[in-house]
Amino acid sequence: MIESIGMTGLSKVAAAGVSGTAGAGAARGAQATSTSEATQAADFKAAMMKHLDQADQMQQGADRAIGDLAAGRRDEIANVMIAKTKTDLAFQMLAQVRQQMNQVYQEIERFSK
Repeated sequence: MIESIGMTGLSKVAAAGVSGTAGAGAARGAQATSTSEATQAADFKAAMMKHLDQADQMQQGADRAIGDLAAGRRDEIANVMIAKTKTDLAFQMLAQVRQQMNQVYQEIERFSK
């Protein structure tokens, strides 16, 4: 899912942000900026992957709880509903972050033309 956000786009964004500089001093500054932007992009990707994994684990737990409830191995329907609601909210939040990232990427692409 994260790969569909276009994490390679962050690399393009980082490159576009530095492409307008000139001169030896500017080139060194651009290289440092590019390195820090690449680090930030990697950190962002790692954070998104962590949250995606957490949401996936929540989904698996909620699915197990639903299965246990249906099989009669569990009788606390309120806890099952809470687990399912938490999972739904986690995925909705990730979808919103994805949507915002796509909008930002498209806006940057529009400015770079």
